[in-house]
Amino acid sequence: MKTNIANLAKELARLTEAEINELGAELMKHNVSATIYRFGGTPTLNIRAGNEFNVKLVDAPRNSLLRVVKLTKEMLNLGLKDAKTIVDSRPVYLKEFCTWEEAERLLFAFEEIGCEIEITPVG
Repeated sequence: MKTNIANLAKELARLTEAEINELGAELMKHNVSATIYRFGGTPTLNIRAGNEFNVKLVDAPRNSLLRVVKLTKEMLNLGLKDAKTIVDSRPVYLKEFCTWEEAERLLFAFEEIGCEIEITPVG
């Protein structure tokens, strides 16, 4: 068993940032929190039957704040002023109690423009 873990660790160490993000998305599909690969924590299993997730905007690049506001407006169907208020309030939950598909859609859209997004299972 230790040999398998050691080999797995070696393979994980070789992953690119994009591959790590893809791995995190796959782990979330299996109810393993994506925060384990980002923060080195212990895996937490989502044992809640509903499989709901919260999506949090942790940080955004200062040179792209207008793009972040526009994306927030578009993705959450908000007015410009409301979207700006949300972005200025970070860290802030963008969406709570959403499905994995909604959370993943937000994650990929915001990370594409350089934002730091955190998805956590509800419960």
